[in-house]
Amino acid sequence: DVVSRGGGEPISTDDFRQHPLLASGASGDVAPTGPLAWSAPLPTLAQVEDSLFAEALEQSNGNQSAAARLIGVSQSTLSRWIARSGR
Repeated sequence: DVVSRGGGEPISTDDFRQHPLLASGASGDVAPTGPLAWSAPLPTLAQVEDSLFAEALEQSNGNQSAAARLIGVSQSTLSRWIARSGR
């Protein structure tokens, strides 16, 4: 949703903090500050999702429920990603 409302402008972590799930503190953690850095060419949405899910699992030491909370998805969504990605 944040990306779709970007209007072609670069997005920053402030944009994500304004998202209802993150603004309410749903993740329980402080988001990193500063702009998101992307290399050229831009990654696909699937690549960003893969990176985000993998990082959440790493930060939660493999705890799927905690990882899902970090990124604001259900544990079943994360489980489906794990099954699909073979992790």
